[in-house]
Amino acid sequence: MARQRAFDYDVLKRLALDHPEWSDERYAEMLTQHNRASNPNAPAVNVNTVASVLSRKGAAWGVPNRWVTYTELLPPAGLVSPAHKNSTILRYLRALAQEGRGEKPDTESGRKLRASALNWRDDTMARGSIVDIDIHGKPIIRHAVKSELNADGTPEALCAWMLPGWK
Repeated sequence: MARQRAFDYDVLKRLALDHPEWSDERYAEMLTQHNRASNPNAPAVNVNTVASVLSRKGAAWGVPNRWVTYTELLPPAGLVSPAHKNSTILRYLRALAQEGRGEKPDTESGRKLRASALNWRDDTMARGSIVDIDIHGKPIIRHAVKSELNADGTPEALCAWMLPGWK
């Protein structure tokens, strides 16, 4: 027998369609309030449950995609091995992408990561190196070839997949 649902999916659908800008936390709060209107002792709705339902059913309900994929410093989907998706190189690239979008880190560890990423980027580019992905999906740093360099000898981009025509 299937478990009883923690909340009414129709209520979530209505909330998601009416307020697509809300976070999963906000949806969970509103669903908890809805549940407690009829049962004051109802447990709080779990944020992860809301996120799971939206990821599975959101497209079918016509809920706008709330997740934006930033690709300016991230490799094309499917190229990075799952074992390396949180490697230092990719963490630096994500921090640089956030910096490029003008987002400020909101924690001390985020600020330290951003500073390290900026230093790493400058050092990598000064050495004439770029980030690429090997045949096993592991991010690597390699020397840029002649076609990847500007006239002054510096790499055109930090990542191979940011270069025109990269495959």
